[in-house]
Amino acid sequence: MTASLGASTLTPGSTTTLNIATLSSTLGGTYNLAYTVSGSGFTQTLNIPVTVVVPAPFSVSASQYILYMKPGTTAQSIISTTSYGSYSSAVSITTTLTGNPAGITAALSKSSIPAPGSGSVTVTVSVASNVASGTYPLQVTASTFGAPPATAYMSVVVSSGPSFSFTVNTTALTIKKGSSGSVTGSTGNYDGGFNGQLSESFSGMPYGMNYSVVSVTAANNLVNATYSINVSSSVAPGTYPVTLTATGSGITHSATIQVTVTQ
Repeated sequence: MTASLGASTLTPGSTTTLNIATLSSTLGGTYNLAYTVSGSGFTQTLNIPVTVVVPAPFSVSASQYILYMKPGTTAQSIISTTSYGSYSSAVSITTTLTGNPAGITAALSKSSIPAPGSGSVTVTVSVASNVASGTYPLQVTASTFGAPPATAYMSVVVSSGPSFSFTVNTTALTIKKGSSGSVTGSTGNYDGGFNGQLSESFSGMPYGMNYSVVSVTAANNLVNATYSINVSSSVAPGTYPVTLTATGSGITHSATIQVTVTQ
């Protein structure tokens, strides 16, 4: 990393530009840059944190992002990683249950995937018989030294009574400013005598991002609603966690879509 000034000598009221450059080999992380101004016996230093963001050289996905489970049962999902470009290194896999709920465990068939980093593991989720009904977030993270991690966001839905399934076709979207992307939410597989009206809604969208309904179809005991996520040119580049929620008869299921906005 290098830092240079457009002008190194200033008069009162004038300005200069600080130019910061990184190499493609610069490791991701936050670095503290000290910017010092001195003159007439006075010195002041401004500490500027510079965060270098390196795209993950691999992705992680799940065969099932939502596990619908009754107390006293187990379920499995296949976790797959895919490496990109010339990346070739082992990838470590870890699981995190938000809040460490008592009675729920997530065990991996193996803790790492050998080089080049593409492969799969099985996560087995066990729910004890005394676990209360509810939705428990589960994160599966793939990581390696010197690169940012990639995460699959899952949910463990525990219910002993009437319920319904809810899934989305993707948990990550990349949309350019001024354009749109699409996501489909599927409800169905009604269980335990469920009989109610369902509604879906988005939350967490920043100003300048909105959604519209593209189509609603029904097939194989599923209702599929496809939405267009529209991003205006005023939305700042970045990643926004957007939640799609399905509600019916007092039961709520939700899924988080990581929407990345680019220039």
